Amino acid sequence: MRLEIIDGIDRSKHVEVTPANGIDNRLTKLLRYLDAQFPDEGWSSFLRQGEPKWSRIAVAGHSTGAGQAAMIGKLRHVDRVVMFSGPPDGADAWVSIDKTPAVKHFGLVHKRDPFTDLTFAKDFHVTESKYFQFRWEVYNALNQQNLGVANSHWCLPPNPDGSVDAVHVFGCQFGKITNVQTDPRAMQFGMKFYW
Repeated sequence: MRLEIIDGIDRSKHVEVTPANGIDNRLTKLLRYLDAQFPDEGWSSFLRQGEPKWSRIAVAGHSTGAGQAAMIGKLRHVDRVVMFSGPPDGADAWVSIDKTPAVKHFGLVHKRDPFTDLTFAKDFHVTESKYFQFRWEVYNALNQQNLGVANSHWCLPPNPDGSVDAVHVFGCQFGKITNVQTDPRAMQFGMKFYW
């Protein structure tokens, strides 16, 4: 699906993007237009033989767009990849460093984002090809509790004899938030031997 959004070649039943509406074509036409209309502003530095010069272009996106920026950075060596509230580490199997070096990837999340998971890993080599890897993974690292949806049940009237039971009491929780959407912080440690 993400590849189809970039180049418009039909690959997925989930989106319908034509080559004319793909990121590649739209960006190419935009850069050519800006270069032609504003030649003194240096837009030509972002083009090589009429095509985007990716090594000079920074790509960025928010949420799902952050994943799209990461995909472009995987396929092409770009100046940098900036992901705002983007996919958490390991959320998608395709998320990896490829054409754009890791040092050029930046991810920004807000402390209230529910997916601020962190992974720290360190390799301890015994020989060149044999080593231990120590991992520390923290889920909901900032321990942010995102509140659930407010109860929308109205109070039930008392029974005919004036008594109330648990159903009536629970029904009188209208407007109250009684749950959270995220789990509290959790950590796990691991050690793996590669040979």
